[in-house]
Amino acid sequence: MTKRRMGVAVAVALAVLSGCGGGGSSTAASNSSSGSSSSDASSSSAAPKADAATVARAKAGTVTAPDLGASWLKYADATTWTPPDATSCAASSPKAALPEGAIQVGPTLQYKDTKVFITSDSSVYADEASALAYTKYLASPAAIECRRSILSDEQKKTDPKYSVRTVETTAKGLGTGGFEAFAVYQFQFDDGSGVKDGNGQFTYYAFRVKNTVVLVVLNWVRTDKDPKDLITLVNTDLNKAVEKVYARL
Repeated sequence: MTKRRMGVAVAVALAVLSGCGGGGSSTAASNSSSGSSSSDASSSSAAPKADAATVARAKAGTVTAPDLGASWLKYADATTWTPPDATSCAASSPKAALPEGAIQVGPTLQYKDTKVFITSDSSVYADEASALAYTKYLASPAAIECRRSILSDEQKKTDPKYSVRTVETTAKGLGTGGFEAFAVYQFQFDDGSGVKDGNGQFTYYAFRVKNTVVLVVLNWVRTDKDPKDLITLVNTDLNKAVEKVYARL
């Protein structure tokens, strides 16, 4: 699949967010801005070190502010992510065996003064088969439910009335051109008369380029101040960013 077609796949996936309006809000979504709850992160001091070429490739796979464009501001710095431990969602996946430095987390980027944030992580594997095994894991019902459960638990720590449900796990183009996993999670709240959807969502995209997996997390909290064409603007910028990442890899 060409980069052009890759962008179309992301655009269709982002269109799911057009339904994220509604009553209530997700304070945890706005406070946990980056979607750093990608549910795989943890540290392992005993992990071996990746070589310089692997670290460089992992960094090249992260989404940066120049990739997205001038409207995106850095909210938090990029970091090195050490392999996940036994408590994480990725503990049973190929990601758990990666050496330190082979997983790089990109900066958290905010779209102007909105509550739209994008972050990414890039993980480099010994071969394509191992990278494919990880994206298959990400697309599995077990991984999708694990992330939902962790996100929901995080919201409940903020307020017991908050929870998270899985909205969608399919999108046009999924399974082609390296677009290999996708999930949308909707924040909910209980106002005393029943559980209702709030105005916050996390959307996860997983792309594979050869032996490298790029996980992009979009954290979106809708507000009354958002421009009407915000979805289109974010969509366009993310398409361009993914194409630039693909070109680097």
